[in-house]
Order: sequence, then structure tokens, then C-alpha cells
Amino acid sequence: MDFNNIFSVSELTDKIRLALTTNFPIVWVKGQVTNLSRPASGHIYFSLKDENSSIAMVWFKERYVNPKFDLVTGEVFEEGKAPDTASKIQNGQELICAGKLAVYGTRGQYQVNVEYVQEAGIGKLHEEFERLKSKLSSKGFFDQNRKRNVPKNPKKIALLTSPSGAVLQDFLRISQNRGTGTTIRLYPVLVQGNEAATQIKQAIEKVNKEAWAELIVVIRGGGSLEDLWAFNDETLAESVVQSKLPILAGIGHEPDFTMFDMSADLRASTPSHAAQLLWTDKHELMQRLDELTLRLEQKHQNIFLFKKERLNSLKNALSWLSPQKNLTRNKNKLALISQKSGSLHSACLQNFKYHKQRLHWLELRLKQSLSAQTYHSDKEKLSFLSLNFTKLYDRYCLQKSTQLKILNLKLESLNPFSPLERGYALLQKNDGVYIKSINNVHSGEALNVQLYDGKFDVVVK
Repeated sequence: MDFNNIFSVSELTDKIRLALTTNFPIVWVKGQVTNLSRPASGHIYFSLKDENSSIAMVWFKERYVNPKFDLVTGEVFEEGKAPDTASKIQNGQELICAGKLAVYGTRGQYQVNVEYVQEAGIGKLHEEFERLKSKLSSKGFFDQNRKRNVPKNPKKIALLTSPSGAVLQDFLRISQNRGTGTTIRLYPVLVQGNEAATQIKQAIEKVNKEAWAELIVVIRGGGSLEDLWAFNDETLAESVVQSKLPILAGIGHEPDFTMFDMSADLRASTPSHAAQLLWTDKHELMQRLDELTLRLEQKHQNIFLFKKERLNSLKNALSWLSPQKNLTRNKNKLALISQKSGSLHSACLQNFKYHKQRLHWLELRLKQSLSAQTYHSDKEKLSFLSLNFTKLYDRYCLQKSTQLKILNLKLESLNPFSPLERGYALLQKNDGVYIKSINNVHSGEALNVQLYDGKFDVVVK
């Protein structure tokens, strides 16, 4: 006998506690409730037994009062919305409990400190859920390629939900704020219980037959797995897939997933989120409207500037082509021709004087160098040449004078105001455009009439 390995009761209890907590961090146990006790402390004491054994269970008050989420499904509970499982426990009930093994040293007993409790039937629902999920997945119900696009900012919506409750009011409130001009037609259906799946299926078929709406929206608030079980119906999932209209599902809360959610064309995490997915926020729309308005104003400004520059260009071109401008240009040309003609005449006179002086000088030289007979002969030749030069010069001046008169007559013929002296008139619109054809005027149009000695306005009848 080895007395060195003898433990005290406390030491042995501690080693047992360590072994249990190390090897069994959390355990699930199923059994029938016996020895149920609810002392004033609020803790719940009971035992779970089967045909051969029994184990002590303790569910401390702080573990079941206002839990935040479901340990199994992951469902997040709102304030005061958690299922009240603790108050429903009774002797003879079959439960599935999850918890941590602990050793109660005072009595040397081990027990389970409970963290989670559900009815034994829930486990079967989970098995059925996974079986149905696998079956529908193999049929392609959940394939994204099959699903249709849900229209953004729809104007006609078929809403399937319970007519009472906060879910409907929340959806309508958001639609009122965002869905301007949208018509929502309510199809009242049960969203829980044995008849719910059938009613929802019939409503989907009815909406498709009416062919009125752009899409179907099905919403329901959160709940336990049993509460949402109607949405795990196989025939209901088939009606979703066969629907000609796209279907938006807003069932329960974020962790809640049903066959209906997975078969729908689009799934929202909550009913309120479903409304938010359908319509763009007004602030976002206003921002986009501001952007489009700014772009439109910039485009309008660019067009205005382009047209303004084009108008100025046309005005300049019209001014250049106007009869008045043309007359001014021709007058300037005539003045230039007259100036050149005068210069030419002066040059001819100077040239004539020069040659006359030159001739006189040569004559004097000849007198000095030639005999009288030769002098008289050359003088006669010189007189003849001088006479011919004078005739040629006069003929040249007459020719240039005639050309100048012809140019002056042409210039006068181009003057649009010359015919006015013979009784003609010029018709001009208010924008300065001259009338060339009867097709250029319209009844009731005001015109300006230009006569030789003045102007006046007329109206076309």
C-alpha cells in the first residue's frame, strides 16, 4: 500500500472536477425532467433521467433571464422577445440541455450547469430542415442563375403578410418615406401555423394570375424555429420557383434562414431591410438630382456660349456682306483708282515736261552743231515727232478718262440705293435681313420699308 498516493476528500474532489471540465468542456444531454424545484432565488433545479440513470441539473437565473441569442440557431433576440422556455419546464417533459459539467463539493456530487434548454422535438425539426435543404438544393431551387432580378424603385407591389402587427406598419412607414408614387396591394395571409404555407402559396398563385404587380414581397417578424416552420414547406418553395414574378423575402431576423428565403429571388435580413432594398433613399436621390441638375446647367451654358459665338460670327459675316458695306468698299476702290489715275496723269505731265525740256536742249545743241539747212530739216522732223507725241498723249489720257467713267458707272450700278430714286423700295425684317422673295415673309410680320427719302414700318396681311 502506497500511502503517498492517499488523497483528501477535497483533493480528490478537485481532481475529479479538473478531469470533468477538461474532458467535457460542454455536454449535450437528453432526458425526462424529474425533481423539478424553483426556489425563491430564481434558480431552477431538476434532474434528467432515462431508463437506467439520472443526473442533476442546475439552471441559474442569470443564464435564462433575457438571453441575447439562441445558442443553436444563432437567432438574435430583441429586448423582451426571447422565448420563455424556463417558465414552461415541468416534470415529465423531455428536454435537450446543453451545459458544463461541475462538481458540487459539499455533497461530492457532479451536476450539469445548464446554458441552453429546448424541447426534444426541436432536434427533429433541425434534422428535417437539413434533409429538406439538401433535397431542394439538389433540385436547383437555390441556384443564383435561376433567380430573377428584383426591380429597383417599383411602382406596383403585392405584399403578402399578416394584416396585424408592427411588421406591416414598419414596412409601410419606410415605403411612405422612400417609395414615392408606389401602389402597395396587401394580400392578408397567415405567417405561422399549419395553414400558413397553403395560404401563402395560394396568394402567390393569385398574384401571378392577376399579372398586376411588378414583384411579390413576403415579410414576417422573427421567431423560433417552430414559429417559422411554415416557410420550410416544400410545396411553398416550389411555388416560389414557379412564380413568373420575382419574389423578395423578408422573413425573421438576420440569423433566420428558411427554405422560402433561399428559394426567393432576393432575401432581406429583416422586413424593414426588405423595404430599404426596394427603394433608394431620398437623400441619395436628392444628391443624384443635384448632380444631374449641375450637369444640365453646365451643358446648357456650353450650348449658350457656342450659339452666342456662332451668332456673333454670323453678324460679322452679314455686316461684311451688307449693301452699305459693299458700297463703302467700292467707294474706297474708286478713290484708290482716282488717286492712281491722278498720280499717273501727274507722272505723264512731268514726263512730258522733261522730254520737252530735253527736246529744247537738243534743239539748241543741234543749232550749234548743224548747218541751217540741216537744222531746219531736223526741226521739221522734231515738230512732226512732237505733234505725234502730243496726239498720243491726248489719246492715252482720253482712254484712261473713259475707263474711269466706266468704272464709276459700274460702281453706281452696284449701289442698292440708286434704284430708290426711280421709285423702288428695300424691304427689311426687324433682325436686319433683306426680303428677297415672297416666301420670306409671313402674315402679321412687321417689316421696315426704305425709300429714297426716308423709312417707315408696315405689317404683312
